[in-house]
Amino acid sequence: MTGTFGSINIAKTGLQYQQIAIDVADNNISNVNTTGYVREAANAVEVGGASGPTMWSSYPGYGEGVAASGVQRLSDLLLGQRQRTEHGTQSLLEAQQTSLSRFESAIGEPGDDGVAAALSAFSASLQDLANNPGDVSARESVVADAQTLSQTIQAQSKAVTDEVNEDSAGAATDVTQINALAKDVASLNKSIFVGSQSGNDVSNLQDQRDQDVLQLAQLAGATTTVQADGRYAVSIGGVALVNVASSSVPGSTDSANTLVASPVAAVVDGSTLTFSMDDAAGNPVKDSSGNPVGVSVTGGDLGGLGVLLNTTLPTYYQGLNKIAYDLAATVNNQQASGYDKTGATGTALFSAGGTTPAGATSGSAGTAYDPTTDYAATLSVVSGFGASQVAASSESGGTLDGKNADALSTAFANVSDQYQSLVSGLGSQINALNNQTTNQQALTTQVDNEWQQSAGVSLDEETINLMSAQRAYQASSKVLSVMDDVLNTLINMVAS
Repeated sequence: MTGTFGSINIAKTGLQYQQIAIDVADNNISNVNTTGYVREAANAVEVGGASGPTMWSSYPGYGEGVAASGVQRLSDLLLGQRQRTEHGTQSLLEAQQTSLSRFESAIGEPGDDGVAAALSAFSASLQDLANNPGDVSARESVVADAQTLSQTIQAQSKAVTDEVNEDSAGAATDVTQINALAKDVASLNKSIFVGSQSGNDVSNLQDQRDQDVLQLAQLAGATTTVQADGRYAVSIGGVALVNVASSSVPGSTDSANTLVASPVAAVVDGSTLTFSMDDAAGNPVKDSSGNPVGVSVTGGDLGGLGVLLNTTLPTYYQGLNKIAYDLAATVNNQQASGYDKTGATGTALFSAGGTTPAGATSGSAGTAYDPTTDYAATLSVVSGFGASQVAASSESGGTLDGKNADALSTAFANVSDQYQSLVSGLGSQINALNNQTTNQQALTTQVDNEWQQSAGVSLDEETINLMSAQRAYQASSKVLSVMDDVLNTLINMVAS
């Protein structure tokens, strides 16, 4: 198109496009603080002459103006995938860091109220008795410190159990959130697909879906695959969580499976946190052989809780459990090798796990260690054990030489070493985890910053875009004003 009226049409398209550009910039600025908002840009295309020219024809114009080809979300799919991966790893480490930091505070090591201090106090009271085997107060101190030691080990046992319960509750909460998010993603898949096919603006739905899959990555290290039609398929450990409808399967729809977690009954019963998947109908997802599929959750908060519940806390508890047994067995054996204040053969000082480990009576081997028996939670001084029953002497007949008390104080030195090794191992693990978390946080922050530069709103940039669109709008308005003057002149000339 050419001529006066063609110029008016070109100016009109300029006004229309710049109005869209102004609206888009305004929307970006309005959502600068909206979590998960991805900035948008109005795409412009040149409107030219006839797209299918015929032979011997020519186009006398110089363009037909501008048109908006659509509003584009400035998101980077690869960067979004990397962001989800790094956040999943970050959550995996932070879940362990939070739990172990809480547990470290609960056991109170090093400290005056910890097991290490109780072991030292018990050893010291036995040394005092070795120096004063006839002193009643020294004997009473031995029994009192033995009771304190057993109670301190019980308290640490409870700290492990409490942490297991805390983490188990956290895992249950994670599973509930994961299933709710999966249903939301499946619903958004359908809404976005239908809306985009109808030409509607679905950017807000796409922003919400991106936030959902990011949370799924943080919760369980979920992997998101973008389909050719823009829908998201989500899986955990290679097992589908969100299914995408297939055009080759009649009647198939976007649907969400349900993640199922097994309970962790107790820290010493051998139970572990395991996962499976149910389909939308509530039936277990099975493999090609018809067996229920197990789901391996190795990322996100849930993956971190799985490491704690299946490995870290049970390993620590088994160490503490063995220490409780060895303490009771070692002291009881040494008791059986000595004689109490009356000259009688020493009897067991400690009981644990409902039995008396080793040295229950003179000449008895006692009960052997059983890793499924809870010794740490039940360690106690034998009921009715009195101060006179401490076998301080190495000779019968009432001789108070204190040699067996000295042997008692050194007999469980290996138990103290075991405990120091256990606690040191925990401390080293926590330090390594803290370092890993710090390093991962730096990497996650870097990726977040890259995402922000790509998809986040920059007020400076949007201000420039707004001013540019404003100037272009004013210029198009000026063209209309000029053409109005031209038409007025033309009409007046014709009229005259």
